[in-house]
Parts: sequence; structure tokens; C-alpha cells
Amino acid sequence: MNPFDIDECLRFGWDAVGRRPAYLVGVTVLVGVLSFVPQSMLRGLVSANPAIALLAEMVIFAASILLAVGTNAFYLKAHDDLATSRMSDLWHPQAFGPFLRVVLLFVAISIPFLIAVAVLAGIAGAIWENHSSIAVFLIFTAFSAFCAMLVFMTRFMFAPLLVVDRTIGAVDAMKESARLVDGRMGKFALLVLVVGMLNILGLLFFVVGILVTAPMSRLAWTHAYRLATAPEQTAA
Repeated sequence: MNPFDIDECLRFGWDAVGRRPAYLVGVTVLVGVLSFVPQSMLRGLVSANPAIALLAEMVIFAASILLAVGTNAFYLKAHDDLATSRMSDLWHPQAFGPFLRVVLLFVAISIPFLIAVAVLAGIAGAIWENHSSIAVFLIFTAFSAFCAMLVFMTRFMFAPLLVVDRTIGAVDAMKESARLVDGRMGKFALLVLVVGMLNILGLLFFVVGILVTAPMSRLAWTHAYRLATAPEQTAA
């Protein structure tokens, strides 16, 4: 099992952004524009017709998956060779099918947890006035179920990168991700938390801070993936 250090991942992301700041900020802006502008325009054009609106939502969903695939492919290339990476690396349609199946598996896994959280929270709200102590217990149980979902999902967090980086199926990617995370789930979960907090701080810093923290966090995350998937080091 290769060593994994959160500080090293964050330093890698920061140094990479420092080497090509304008380029990485530009890619972040492009991804943001592609994420929101076409969707808003399409929804505005077809909102009056329910059938066409449903078709438009399917197109938007497919486009968002394609963009997510491309973003992962771009940061894999940028991590490995930032000097030669190009915006055209965002186009990576060959991994669309496996990536879509990974997303659907994530949804299928999370639904039972989310239903449990919603039911427990709903019951707690309904009985709060007359049985506040039971309601508090139900709220705590709902929160525990949500945390359990996050911990469980952490096992599969590298699956999206795996289907883009390798020619493997969604189920194999989930299994491989679980193997890579095994024994280091706490560290990887902490990295997720740190990266999330960085991006929140970026949003709070007049919003523009996210233009720096987004590529930095993606590169830090990709570095963690590369460390996890590198050939195991053996003692000389």
C-alpha cells in the first residue's frame, strides 16, 4: 500500500495552479459556462411543452455526464503533464457509457439511505410537539444514516476516475475503488472534507476564489488517485 499524505496532495494542486494559473482558471470558467449557460437557455426555450421539456432534460443530463467525463479526463492529463495539456482534453466521449453506469450505481446505492433520512426526519417533524425526546432521537438517527451513506460512498469515490483512466466497466471500477480505499478510508474522507471546505472558502471570497480553489482541489484529488493507483513501492 503506497503512502498517502493529504498535505502532499494539496501542495501538488497549489503548485500546479501556480505554474499555469491563467490556463487553469480559463478551463474552470469554460467548464462553468458549459455547465450552466446552455442548460438555462434550453430550459427557457422548451419550458412551455412538457414532452419537449422532458426530452430537453434528458439531453441536459447526457451533456452533463459528457462534461463530467471530459473534466476528469482533462485533470488526469493536466496532472500527468500540465505543460502539454490542452482544453481539447475535455472531449473524451469514449468513457461516456461506463461513467453513466457509475453515476446510476451511485444513485442506486444512495437512494435507500436518503429514503431512510427523509422518513425519519418527517416522522420527527410530525411528532415534535408531543414527543420531542423521541423526535430528537429520530433526528440523530437520520443524521447517523446520512453520515453512514457518506462513509459508504467514500469506498467508491475513485470509480469515476477509474472508468475514464482505464478501459474497465462500472462494476469493476467500483470494486477497484473499494480496494484502493480499503484501510485508508479515514484519510480519503478527510481529503474530501478539506477539498470541500476549500471550495466553500473560495465561494465566500467574493465568489472569484473558486476559480483558484476549483482547479487546485481537482488536481489535489487527482494526485491522491495517482498515488493510490501507482505500483506499490517495495523496500530495497
